[in-house]
Amino acid sequence: MGRGHSPLVTAALLLLLSLAPAALTPALPQLCPPGKFLGCADCGKSPDEVCLACPRGTFSATASARESCTRCRRCEGKFKYKRECSPTMDAECACKDGHRCIGKDCSKCVENCGVGREPLEEACQTCPSGTFNNQTNGPCRQWTKCLPDKVLVNGTNRSDAVCEQASEIMTPSSISIIVPIHGQGKDLQVVTVGIAVTVAVVVCIMFLLPLYVCFSICDKKKLPAMFKKMKVTPEQSTQEEDACSCRFPEEEQGDCDDCSKSKLFRDSLVH
Repeated sequence: MGRGHSPLVTAALLLLLSLAPAALTPALPQLCPPGKFLGCADCGKSPDEVCLACPRGTFSATASARESCTRCRRCEGKFKYKRECSPTMDAECACKDGHRCIGKDCSKCVENCGVGREPLEEACQTCPSGTFNNQTNGPCRQWTKCLPDKVLVNGTNRSDAVCEQASEIMTPSSISIIVPIHGQGKDLQVVTVGIAVTVAVVVCIMFLLPLYVCFSICDKKKLPAMFKKMKVTPEQSTQEEDACSCRFPEEEQGDCDDCSKSKLFRDSLVH
């Protein structure tokens, strides 16, 4: 008989489970929005009935089922308020003048590191040789590297080294001359002389070149002028010389004398 009723009992249990799942499921805690806490769990079912606002000096940044709010941070001593506390946000602190923050969220204030020093955790150290720092709480940096004979001001732990600078002067002929800039009178005279010599060279080139071109053109014009003056051309002198060389002995001596004159004239032109 017990075996016959077992299927009916199983079906009844399954039916009860399907009809009342909430009765077997544990109730979830009530969540309150930011700025409030769970102050009265048995006062009602809505958040407005069970959640209360955080008291002054406390806050709740996220929705939670906590029964109290978190106490706000107090900025005292070396600290000052950067942001006041609110029901949904904690206070934010900063260090007073003459101090710097270290740690997460400015958990500690220590004295500033002035020029010539750099921060080292909670202390300060003097900048090593070859480095400098000219800012409060700044890092030490390397000196500017200068050539041995180009150092105007030596570097210190508070200031950088100063090197001689150079400026480039462009002439009309695109000649670049690097002129060192010095503060002394002797060096300034050297610079002035160098500029004057450069300008003189450029001026000479600008005037001598046209003169050379003019003389070349004049030399080329002299030869035709000489031929025109003598009323004889180089071709005519060559033909006359050939004619004289081909004459027979019985020809008149006068014609050959004219050929000799033409030959002498040609030789003078060649030499």
